[in-house]
Amino acid sequence: MKPNRLAPMAANRTNGAEHGYYVYAIAGTAPRLEGVRGVDGASPVFAVDRVGLSAVVSEVPLGEFGEEALKERLEQLPWLEEKVRAHEEVLERAAGETAILPLRFGTIYRSLEPVRELLERRREALSAALSQLNGKREWGVTATFDRKRLEQAVENGDAASALEGKSPGNAFFTRKRLEREREDQARALAARLAADAHLRLAAVSEESLREDGALLKGSYLVDRAREQVFRDALNEVASAGDPYGFRFELTGPWPPYSFVGSVTG
Repeated sequence: MKPNRLAPMAANRTNGAEHGYYVYAIAGTAPRLEGVRGVDGASPVFAVDRVGLSAVVSEVPLGEFGEEALKERLEQLPWLEEKVRAHEEVLERAAGETAILPLRFGTIYRSLEPVRELLERRREALSAALSQLNGKREWGVTATFDRKRLEQAVENGDAASALEGKSPGNAFFTRKRLEREREDQARALAARLAADAHLRLAAVSEESLREDGALLKGSYLVDRAREQVFRDALNEVASAGDPYGFRFELTGPWPPYSFVGSVTG
């Protein structure tokens, strides 16, 4: 499951009211949501329409999802995992019907009127974003590698000759130097293979993002009509990386979490 980015509850919440409205996503065409239940496990999910846009919402009890209660609940891992999974299931159902802009976990309003106001106030930006994302899904790719196999691939073929005739003391330091050189070469090779893989996948995607500090943890926005092209490209980079112990994990498809930006602000 793709991890959600948690955010505080939205403005216009209620204090002391019994129920609020949990907003999952914004859509252009209202998705069919018959039989879908919300994060509370009981309330039906439905669409709120305004100015040609729809918000996907469900009612939630504020005794569990109110601002203070939610802060406490976020520290309870079993509860959080259950609710994030339910949030994700609603998004996947909606995304299977139409293009959506997924909202962050914990976006809750005191009534439906502020939801309608959001649709009206941000109509132009929301419509443009939905148009850009229409027919596209997010895929994730993570790369790992076998360090031993990678270092073997850059093994210094002159190691034996470099040690020949050395005294035990000198041979020890020479061996350590060769090990450091091999490790440096392996790191450089890993970085190059990861960069090449990302560029290849980005070339067949509409948009792409790569997480800083990771060997390769990328998000790729792919047109549904080109998903097989994307898979073929991934197979190519996997084949190229296999001799060096590289492995690529594909996850998705997901609603386009990484490519929504701040249009719902």
